[in-house]
Amino acid sequence: MLALAEPKKKAALRDRDLRQLIRMQESAVKSGFPHFKKRETCRIKRLKMWFHGTTKMARQNRPLPATGRHLLTAHCEFGFPKIGSDFRADALAKLARGSSRLGQLETMEKIMADVVAFRKDGQNGLLLREVNGPVLRLTLNNPPANALSFALLEALAAELSAVAASKEIKVVVIAAIGSVFSAGHDLKEFTLHRADEDGGRGFFGRAVRLAADLMLKITRLPQPVIAEIDGLATAAGCQLVASCDLAVCTDSSTFCTPGVNIGLFCSTPMVALSRAAHRKQALEMLLTGETIDASTAKDFGIVNRIVPQQYLRQVVDKYASVIASKSPQALKIGKEAFYRQAELSLDAAYDYTVGVMVENMLARDAAEGIGAFLGKRMPEWDED
Repeated sequence: MLALAEPKKKAALRDRDLRQLIRMQESAVKSGFPHFKKRETCRIKRLKMWFHGTTKMARQNRPLPATGRHLLTAHCEFGFPKIGSDFRADALAKLARGSSRLGQLETMEKIMADVVAFRKDGQNGLLLREVNGPVLRLTLNNPPANALSFALLEALAAELSAVAASKEIKVVVIAAIGSVFSAGHDLKEFTLHRADEDGGRGFFGRAVRLAADLMLKITRLPQPVIAEIDGLATAAGCQLVASCDLAVCTDSSTFCTPGVNIGLFCSTPMVALSRAAHRKQALEMLLTGETIDASTAKDFGIVNRIVPQQYLRQVVDKYASVIASKSPQALKIGKEAFYRQAELSLDAAYDYTVGVMVENMLARDAAEGIGAFLGKRMPEWDED
């Protein structure tokens, strides 16, 4: 393998270059300064060569060394797409050296995206899918801002539609790659459609309707959905967090509905936000467009827990594991009843939930669970 064949000194040099590149490009992204010193440019050139070798191994379906995977991940999170299109185009041209046709460059770019996503052909690279036992993890992969483009919204909706009928998946987690959970709708995509004959009205309607249907799909999904946030969730990204059944974020995460700042009030995000937060707190976010920190978001009711970044995945996986151990039938009944009764008057809510409770009591899982509790044994839930 490539990494094993490298002398220790060369491997150490590569790792040092990779760390330096990550730090340097993180700084460049924050400052918006796209130029690099000569020494840093040399590091990039060496890393491009290692990246090219790792990509070649992936194309040949050969196993990737850990260092190769790290390099590809670094490229995805901190690499060429964040530095600017000209630099990226230059990098692609060098990686595809010897090719003179644009089609071959596009093919190389697709291969790079496929390898970084570690996915099978046919899956959407904008959305990464990972199954761990009864837990499905969907990761937004549309850097740098994980904008909810039309394609990403479609991919999310398709995954949720497919999992709704699954008997194996008990919990869904929605996470994101990078320092932005999601910046909401893709405003560049919206702007491009202003040139349409109708001024963009048709596309705007389809995109916003698709996002609204996605939020409804999350609420109506039989399985609980957990949002895992590490970074900024703004506009429709904040709407996505508020629409999930549970939300866990890092202590550095922030939340915002800034539409009012650009003359576009966050009307559809308002629907989810006003149901997760108290009215006056939701209006505070909507009317000021200001960013709130994780602690304030927890006080508002937008997130359940705040954890240090290094423990985020661990805590979310624990949540998912605990929930997945419960009766799938009870979870489905309970989640549906929760959202339905919340829209009813007090009397109507009790009338509705009395009927739900009776039907639930007659279900097999309730009989098994009560029997197991009284018999001091572990229950065996009905998976059908």
